[in-house]
Amino acid sequence: MPKRKLAMTDLHTPEQSIDLDSMRSSGIEIRQSTDDALASLAGRLCAADYAELAAVGLHDPLNALRQSAAASREAYVASWHGQVQAAFGIADCPDGSMRGIPWMLSTGRMGTVRKEFHAASRRMLCEWAPMYSSLFNIVSTDHAAARRWLRGLGFVESAPITFGDHQFVVVEATSDV
Repeated sequence: MPKRKLAMTDLHTPEQSIDLDSMRSSGIEIRQSTDDALASLAGRLCAADYAELAAVGLHDPLNALRQSAAASREAYVASWHGQVQAAFGIADCPDGSMRGIPWMLSTGRMGTVRKEFHAASRRMLCEWAPMYSSLFNIVSTDHAAARRWLRGLGFVESAPITFGDHQFVVVEATSDV
């Protein structure tokens, strides 16, 4: 599968942390994830995220969010319109490779902040990319919004693969490291 390189701007080293104040935009607040924030999101995930979690055997959204955050090197929540709307982070690949696994679960309610959230997502990926040889994850072939979002962020899809009874694509992007 051809891999696309993420544009590297405002890079940091793994020893530096992301400046969350610089990630704040006019309508979005990004902060470290907390159990309360994850609990407030768990019951409001979009239907496609629920279906994708179920397809990989995760039937409790709050537990899935907690596991994802706990496995992550960095985990955040994004709020707009006064509510937590998304949780996301980056985890080291458990096989010991230098690959990172970005993830996000959300309400899917981007509305008026879609462009701002896309720009914030790109910036987070550009912050994370230098820490890894590539960034990858799997996405259900049925989750059209996530696939479109990831392609817009520079990820390239593999041919569909079967996991259990479900079809997924591997999405991947490489850094300039």
